[in-house]
Amino acid sequence: MVAVVGASGSGKSSMLAVAGAMRQPDSGRIHVGGISLTDAAASKRCHLRHDLVGFVFQGSNLLASLTALEQLELVGRIGRAPRAATRRKALALLGEVGLAAKAERRPGQLSGGERQRVGIARALMADPAVLLVDEPTSALDHQRAIDIVGLLVEETHRHQIATLMVTHDRSLAGLADRVIEMRDGRLAPAAVPER
Repeated sequence: MVAVVGASGSGKSSMLAVAGAMRQPDSGRIHVGGISLTDAAASKRCHLRHDLVGFVFQGSNLLASLTALEQLELVGRIGRAPRAATRRKALALLGEVGLAAKAERRPGQLSGGERQRVGIARALMADPAVLLVDEPTSALDHQRAIDIVGLLVEETHRHQIATLMVTHDRSLAGLADRVIEMRDGRLAPAAVPER
């Protein structure tokens, strides 16, 4: 798990958009899981994004009318996975993030931290090679923020995926395996507090 720190406007979110093939880079290449996303047509990039990249957004971006379980099942349906297998996997992931008992609740019935947990589980539904996480704790108090980043570290290792998390909070970045800093669109090693 790599955390990227930097001031507002330094290019962190733009980097995530390029890394997730949401935007084309001005130069360079994007490779995820040994597959080039740079050369792929727009429709192919869309499919590759679904298959290779999981996104956890600053706001949970959950659909208000769907339950926590349905949020995850929707990802399986988009990927045309069998319905029963999708439900089993969704329930297992909700269990991993501590929300098995709240599977039937809608976003309005969940706390901010619980909504972020659903977002993390949803991002893992397609078994991505990489997880891109944009300021997942910006709306949470410090203890909930620590819990969410700890969960991201745990899920990164459990699922053996690469996770790139953008954060302003250097103390949270210190929970990651590696920390880099973005200054004016350039990446460099960063000094972080001891764990």
